[in-house]
Amino acid sequence: MTGNPTGLRSGPGRWVARHPLFATSIVVTGGVAMADIHIAAAAVVITLAAAAACRWIHWKTGCIWWLCASLAVAVFLIRSHARDEAGRRLLATPHGPAQAVLLKDPQGNPRHWSAPARLIGGPVPGTRVWWEGSGPVPVAGSIVAAEGVFENLPSPRNPGEFDRGAWLRRQGTAAMFRTDWKPGAVTTGKWAARGAAIRHGFRHRVTDGLEPHSESAAVIRAVVIGEPPPDADSLIAAFRNSGTLHAFTV
Repeated sequence: MTGNPTGLRSGPGRWVARHPLFATSIVVTGGVAMADIHIAAAAVVITLAAAAACRWIHWKTGCIWWLCASLAVAVFLIRSHARDEAGRRLLATPHGPAQAVLLKDPQGNPRHWSAPARLIGGPVPGTRVWWEGSGPVPVAGSIVAAEGVFENLPSPRNPGEFDRGAWLRRQGTAAMFRTDWKPGAVTTGKWAARGAAIRHGFRHRVTDGLEPHSESAAVIRAVVIGEPPPDADSLIAAFRNSGTLHAFTV
């Protein structure tokens, strides 16, 4: 029999036997993370993990890890290629009208708001973009239309600055649509309006009795509904220093 017959009695083998899905997910996540850097790095990580499993645990475990990780990497690469190709086609689109449905409630104010959106029509319908507009702030599910131009996702301008463009790209965002800073058309359906009323009502009730802009209200909204606070760095610093930052992760 291939593999170490006593593998399951060893420390790593016992841990994998107790947490088979978690161990597989670690290998899959590691492979996808390396694929985001380079496909060769992903191949090395997956192969080493599978070989270690075959040598120290069981050949079936190694085969499962290799198969699951390879499939996840293949799906990741296909989706990344489709996203990049859609981005190239959008960037080649001249200035003109665009229409999309908002995926989340926008952040900002009537002078400038932004939100993830999915294009309706155009050269690549169904593509996820980052929509930046102005005018009355719509809600998730609203259909927005405006004149503007597609641009590259933002790049960090200073060393150590958060790479917002890379973060958006990992979420499947292909490009940014910047409007002409003129209020465009907004159509909010019945279900979108009802969902917004429920979300906003709950948002108000969880901090009822507190000052809306207080730090306490910001912490509650961040933990309960995942709303990023306006000054996240200073707010999160206290949780990081106290070792309770995992509350935000949960």
